[in-house]
Formats: sequence, structure tokens, C-alpha cells
Amino acid sequence: MDHYLYLILNILSFSVPFVYSFERKRLHFIQYWKSYFLAIALVGLVFIIWDIYFTNLGVWGFNDAYLVGWRLFQLPIEEWLFFLLIPY
Repeated sequence: MDHYLYLILNILSFSVPFVYSFERKRLHFIQYWKSYFLAIALVGLVFIIWDIYFTNLGVWGFNDAYLVGWRLFQLPIEEWLFFLLIPY
């Protein structure tokens, strides 16, 4: 179960605001999905490049005990999801 910890934290952090984004009366979190994805892509790109660079330098790393194991450019999939889900 530990291998899914980072993934579970990402999903749980995202789930409550996501559910409330469809509630129209009180807590309508996101009205403009296109703007959201554009902003997340632009800002996330900077931080993804930053993460890739510092991971390759060995400045920081990721504990495989808490990761699923899928990587893209030496970053775990959970880190990629972090930049999409947490800003939400």
C-alpha cells in the first residue's frame, strides 16, 4: 500500500475541490476550465523543467517506497500529477 501513498495524497487533495466545482449555488470553484488548463500548463511547465533539471543534478530525488514506479524524464508520474491536481 505504501507504493500508492503519493498517488493517493494527490487524488484526495484534488477530489474535494473537484466535486465542489460542479456545485453551482455556493462553492463554484472553477467556471472557466479552458483558462484553468492553460494557466496550469504554463506554470506547470516551468516547474516540471525545474524538477527535471534538479533531479538530474541529484539535488533532490524521490523515495521509490512511496511511488508506483512509472517515470517520465526521471520524474515519477505522481510528481507530474502533482502539478496538475494540487493547483486545482
